[in-house]
Amino acid sequence: RATVSLAWPDGVHITVTERRAVCAVAQGAGWLEVDRTGRVLADVSVAPPGLVQAQLRGALAVPGHVVAPGSRAALAVAATLPSVLRPVVTRVEEEAGGAVDLTLAGGIQVVLGSASQLGAKYEDVAAILAGAPPAAGSVIDVSVPQSPTVSDT
Repeated sequence: RATVSLAWPDGVHITVTERRAVCAVAQGAGWLEVDRTGRVLADVSVAPPGLVQAQLRGALAVPGHVVAPGSRAALAVAATLPSVLRPVVTRVEEEAGGAVDLTLAGGIQVVLGSASQLGAKYEDVAAILAGAPPAAGSVIDVSVPQSPTVSDT
């Protein structure tokens, strides 16, 4: 995005806001860097460090194009993950109907449900992990943020 403003009598100020990748998506033998709007920013050979890996629905695109619209909820989650959760989230996946699931390091699954009330859902997950972290293979369900549950699979 760019904004231009005049600075009289003889100047112009141009401000450029660069797009920032929020997730990496596997495609073929490489990876796509995707921003929060679904625009593919780059096609790279290895997963970029620091980006959450996402499983997006529908056909993927080439740099400059936008991914299929069925992945908006997963992109919203990838873009809003708080810094305390970002390092432990290994995968964001959107299910049919827009429900989003996370995979955490250690094989813990998180059921977020819809992309609504994400702040409350992130708080629930962080609190559960800070207390007594669940065992590998456990499922944390925060689809109803007022009533989070933890179960073993």
